[in-house]
Parts: sequence; C-alpha cells; structure tokens
Amino acid sequence: MATILIVDDEPMQIRLLRAIMEETDHRVLEATGGQQALDVMAQQSCDLIITDCDMPGMNGLELAQRVLAYQPDFPILFLTGAMSDDRQLAIEAMGCQGITKPYSPLRLLALVNQLLS
Repeated sequence: MATILIVDDEPMQIRLLRAIMEETDHRVLEATGGQQALDVMAQQSCDLIITDCDMPGMNGLELAQRVLAYQPDFPILFLTGAMSDDRQLAIEAMGCQGITKPYSPLRLLALVNQLLS
C-alpha cells in the first residue's frame, strides 16, 4: 500500500491515525511539526501527507505551500478542529482536501483512498 506521513503536534492524534492507517496496511511515517515533516520527506519518500492545520512553528498550511511549491500535485489531507470559510478556501485553492475533528475513520479512509487514486 502507500506510505503516509502523519504530521500533528498531538501524540494521541498521531497514534490514532497510525492505528487507522496501519489497519489498512499503509506504512506510516511521523512528524510532530511542519519543519520535522520536511526533514522526514528529505530522507524518505511518501505518497500522502495527513497534517493538522494548527501547530506551533510551521503550521499545516505553510507545510503544504512548501511541499506544493516543489511537487504541485502532491496529495495532502488536512485535519482541523474547525473549518472556517477562509481555511476551506485556502485548502481548496491548493487542490487539497480537509476533514474536521472528530472524524469518522471510514470517512477519513475514503478521503485517503480518493487522494491516493
């Protein structure tokens, strides 16, 4: 299956996402922030990023901008506690998808499959 980079500053969220992704045979890489995610990507390839929007330092939107500057079609799925109109527009303008917390694991997997196809 795919290699998925999970980026979140909350360890519990990483563990939850890891369990969901590994249950469907995906390989998981982890990062606790945007800069660490870029460092991971410099060392290992991945097929999809699942990132929190709100993190200290480099947030998920900034991470996406940096990744998409070099790989314009790279699939990115944003997780957010609240989806404001501005945030939704920013995510859509980048050609990405977003899902609000709490999310259904089935909905999350459907979006992951959609982004990977």
